[in-house]
Amino acid sequence: MIDFFATTGNALTLNGQISGSAGIFRGSGGGAGNLTLNGNNSTYSGTLTLLQGPLVLGHKNALGTGTFVVTPGSVQVSLAANTALTGANAVANAITLNGPLP
Repeated sequence: MIDFFATTGNALTLNGQISGSAGIFRGSGGGAGNLTLNGNNSTYSGTLTLLQGPLVLGHKNALGTGTFVVTPGSVQVSLAANTALTGANAVANAITLNGPLP
């Protein structure tokens, strides 16, 4: 398991490629700062779970090829894009929503 978090008022931006199949969590350890995934992570097949805080996508394959799971925690979750993700650039991941979004 890998946990990416950024504390309130801070940001963590990953521009490189993520690969493999380990589970990735956003916010398991806390943090309400921005986490931005800009890389082409098409070789990452694990599950990415958003527990809290903002997640920003900068590539259609930013989430990899696995399932994207949203499980809202104590800090509001949000999903945004810093690039157009429509048409041929649409995100194609399966999404599981566990609980209501605020």
